[in-house]
Amino acid sequence: MKLIGQMYKNICILNFTRNMYSLTDANVPLIQSLKMCTNSKSYILNEELKKIILKIEKGESIQKSFKNTTFFDNEYVSFLAIGEKTGEMKISFFNLNEIYYEKVSEKIKWFLKMFEPLSIIFIGVIIGLIVFSVMLPIFKMGEML
Repeated sequence: MKLIGQMYKNICILNFTRNMYSLTDANVPLIQSLKMCTNSKSYILNEELKKIILKIEKGESIQKSFKNTTFFDNEYVSFLAIGEKTGEMKISFFNLNEIYYEKVSEKIKWFLKMFEPLSIIFIGVIIGLIVFSVMLPIFKMGEML
């Protein structure tokens, strides 16, 4: 379950980052972009974004606002800090999008590799049950003769 939860979190971060890149690329102001992203499927992400928006509106830096959350890791915050210092948030969101896309892709590939042997075993058990259910009546008839 922890693996699925982590994968879901990374997918939420990927979607958020992709949206933020698109919005900052279209020159939408950061606060407005963050507000637009508060409609995600993840309740936790939405709540964290609302806290981040309030902190930024009060004058706190983007880096500190994101760092004080439990949703975004240090790597994510470091990229945002670089973007804030250089004034190129768009590039930071683009790079983060690439990183999280790779993370999610690797996790999905790993999950599918792990799922493949289990699915083969499951199919084998189903086929075995079908063969057994077909052969059992034949053996019963053989005993009666």
